[in-house]
Amino acid sequence: MNYQKSIGPRILELCIAGIIFTALVFIGLHAFHFKVVPQDKDDPKGIKRDGSKNPSESVSRAGEPIITTPLPSQDELIRQLISANRKPQKNQPPRPLAPWEKQVREITHQTLPAEERTRRLLALAKTLGGEEQSRVYATATSVAPPAMFQQQLYPMIWNPNTPAPVARVLATGVVTQPDSFKFPALLSLLKHSDEDTRAMAESVLWAYFPDEPTNNYPQAVQRFLAGSY
Repeated sequence: MNYQKSIGPRILELCIAGIIFTALVFIGLHAFHFKVVPQDKDDPKGIKRDGSKNPSESVSRAGEPIITTPLPSQDELIRQLISANRKPQKNQPPRPLAPWEKQVREITHQTLPAEERTRRLLALAKTLGGEEQSRVYATATSVAPPAMFQQQLYPMIWNPNTPAPVARVLATGVVTQPDSFKFPALLSLLKHSDEDTRAMAESVLWAYFPDEPTNNYPQAVQRFLAGSY
């Protein structure tokens, strides 16, 4: 009799414990619930091109939009390619400027015509070497008017006497030029002898024409300049 009285509360306790355990499991599963987007067999990342002009509009097979990184704008490309400014790390005071950096700052902040500021930067660049020279040329490409860049700086890219780092910096300046000059120049740079310069030109063209194979870039540029792309 005593045994039956003692086993009843134990069964009740076990039932209550089981209910609590089940509830905790359910809450845990709900908190860590996630959904797996089915992948395309032909694309290990689960993203495929749907033929649209904007590659950021791809859609999964389940009909749910996939978040993709948008293509960089022209301003972002320019910032990434020819920005010569080095930002100091957080919580660190900016390093003192070298004498040539002070000269660059003085030239770029003067209220002079762009042509004159470019001439002064080019004169300064000829007195320097190595990375300092490349950085001054990078500044010159961002200051030079289109006509001056096309007549004086662009030919330097093809000059075999131009140091390779300088030629690469000048090649990135093509991105800032008007479309009528920029796209034909980029097509020409695909045939440059320097591998990095060719890769830069191809990456910029891909950003504009992501759905086109490389051998179709000339036709794509023609359609783009004609306003039919």
